[in-house]
Amino acid sequence: MLNLSNTPKAPSAPAFVQEVDTKSFMSNVIEASQKRVILAFFSSINCNNCKQLAPVLEKLVDAEKGAARLAKVNIEKNPQLVQQLQVQSVPTVFAFFQGQVIDGFMGPLPEEQIETWLQKLIRETESKPEENLEEDAATALKQAEKYLLEGDIFMAKAVCDDVLDYAPEEPRAYALKLRCLIAEKDIEGAKQWLAEIPSEMAQDKALEPIHAALELADQTEEKQGQTEALEEKIADDQNNHQARFDLALAYYADGKREKAVDVLLEIMAKDRTWNDDAARKQLIKLFDVFGPEDPLTIDARKRLSTLLFS
Repeated sequence: MLNLSNTPKAPSAPAFVQEVDTKSFMSNVIEASQKRVILAFFSSINCNNCKQLAPVLEKLVDAEKGAARLAKVNIEKNPQLVQQLQVQSVPTVFAFFQGQVIDGFMGPLPEEQIETWLQKLIRETESKPEENLEEDAATALKQAEKYLLEGDIFMAKAVCDDVLDYAPEEPRAYALKLRCLIAEKDIEGAKQWLAEIPSEMAQDKALEPIHAALELADQTEEKQGQTEALEEKIADDQNNHQARFDLALAYYADGKREKAVDVLLEIMAKDRTWNDDAARKQLIKLFDVFGPEDPLTIDARKRLSTLLFS
């Protein structure tokens, strides 16, 4: 589910029932149906039959332990989906598999009939129960990481929210969602969200770079907008490495990551151990913040190795 709120989800048992909207339908229904049956349940707030059918579907899907999932769609909030799928009345249930509608029904049916129907679909499609959601989460988060690196923060956050819907104890999803908030310069929002995460989750190793990123944000905040003045200091004194170091922080604060890295590497090239190895230590902090898959991290690590071992 696309969660636009910055409120963390409380850890609970893995859920196989999700609220789905127009934006998340592709990932939560079409793409998710490549591996298992997805029941798209179209309902209305004022529909009594929908209210009776919903808990039946949730119960039956939950019993299958992930061999099927339930995607609940509110027709009032998602008229575009209703039109595209030609939903004529509610309740309507469409069964998706490998991106296609393979069966469905309209109106209320007895629980036993729905159970028989669902189990038949699972057998025919060879959908398997999910013994472990880790593989699904890892695949989704890899895509979210790709979105973030491409600058599509909105989609990266959406995927993280999807993962947290069905794997609310996945620390990597929390970490990546926080990286998205930091990338948006929403430092206060990130701090607030982190504070609301259960303490044991907040201390997970996956979130260590997040703590470093927030510390770095505090460290560089006062340097924002000072690049021109610091550049003039360096022009006056090429050996003023403190000004260079401050310039790197200022570049980072202004969103100029590549320049920040370049300046820190320049300090190392001129005086490798300046100020108790401060430039190298700051680079390591930046690598933690950027993430190991970031092209800038990969390139800068190579350049750092060349300096250290040349």
